[in-house]
Amino acid sequence: MKFEVLKQYPPNIEQIKKVFNLTEKDILEKGICFAYGMTLFNPSGLLIPHHLNVHELIHQQEQLKIGVEEWWDKYIEDKDFRLEQELMAYSAQYQFAKSKMNNKQAKYFLTQIAMEMSGKTYGFGLDYGIIENKIRNYNKHK
Repeated sequence: MKFEVLKQYPPNIEQIKKVFNLTEKDILEKGICFAYGMTLFNPSGLLIPHHLNVHELIHQQEQLKIGVEEWWDKYIEDKDFRLEQELMAYSAQYQFAKSKMNNKQAKYFLTQIAMEMSGKTYGFGLDYGIIENKIRNYNKHK
């Protein structure tokens, strides 16, 4: 699947900002994107790396399975669902990036995305090392 990419915010941005404690500055400076069905909202307009596109395509596939609004409602309200969705997406992102990198680069990349996922934005309350292990081993348990 592919996205139509728009340089704007998704329709549920106020709810997202509130739940994830995101500011407009965070979104624009970090180049945060939002999959919303067939649209990828990219408010910063920054170039979307291929590995991030892979991540967002996983969210798109899951949204289309259960319904976009239903997915977003569950993602925002249910931390366990959100964790599973992000592990699925970050694992695919890591596997894609790893296939393009040497081992040292892949390890560094995994460290970066595990730090991002274990940070305060998602609110999982899990240690970075646990998240890193879960991303690395996600597909081995499926």
